[in-house]
Amino acid sequence: MRKITFKSLLRPILLAAGVGTAINAVLYYIGTMSGIISLQIPVTPDGQAFSLPPVIVASIVPVFLAGLVYFALSKWVAAYHKWFSILAILLLLLSFSSPFSIPNVPLSMALLLNVMHLVVAGLVLYFFTQFNKKHTS
Repeated sequence: MRKITFKSLLRPILLAAGVGTAINAVLYYIGTMSGIISLQIPVTPDGQAFSLPPVIVASIVPVFLAGLVYFALSKWVAAYHKWFSILAILLLLLSFSSPFSIPNVPLSMALLLNVMHLVVAGLVLYFFTQFNKKHTS
């Protein structure tokens, strides 16, 4: 088993962030063009409507945070990949409630936002699992 460094984790982090951002941007445009995502509903505390920049940020920041958590677990926990996967799935399940906290959100919009959460979490788990396979064999 090779030693995990944060530098070695950059590839799966960048792949998950890049692919997740691309897929979620497409989902955002499909959602806005089809009327699933309402641009009239304020979603931020300051009353701003939903837009692409928050989608991009929400597709990148969690991946880098996941990378930091994965790296930390690899230093402190023997079965780090297993515990990371459990933690990622639990956080994904918790994230499913956040779109429903938007006042007056249509069900279809909340469900599409949850699909975007699923995209990011799924890609993190996929690319980090591929990374783990390479580093443990």
